[in-house]
Amino acid sequence: MDFERIKPVVIKFIFFIGIIFLVIIYKKFNPNQYFFPRCPVYSLTGLYCPGCGSQRSLHAFLNLNIGDAFSSNLLVGFLIVILIVELLFYILKLEKFRPVNFMKSNRYFSIIVLCVVIAFTLLRNIPVFPFNVLAP
Repeated sequence: MDFERIKPVVIKFIFFIGIIFLVIIYKKFNPNQYFFPRCPVYSLTGLYCPGCGSQRSLHAFLNLNIGDAFSSNLLVGFLIVILIVELLFYILKLEKFRPVNFMKSNRYFSIIVLCVVIAFTLLRNIPVFPFNVLAP
């Protein structure tokens, strides 16, 4: 028996089971009411980080409360939608219909993502309308 060929399969299986376990936990338990950790950045500084509200957003998406998901964290809401679309393209094997893969076609992709995250973080901490809508 060749253990080197079995090892990647076992790692993928454990990873898949872990993802399923986390999805079940986030679907069943509301992060506002249960044991989920609080944001350390917000706890220490009182400022919202780009991830603040992401647990609530994931919980809302898994329970099909799309409006609540986007109001908890707009950036994570868009990320979840993009991941769902990517997963559908992968599962349905629709690669020829897939839009351009920006990560491979644009060498500045990581810089653009970093700038979007920084801008989102700065804007969601401004306590004036319309920016306070970005706060969780």
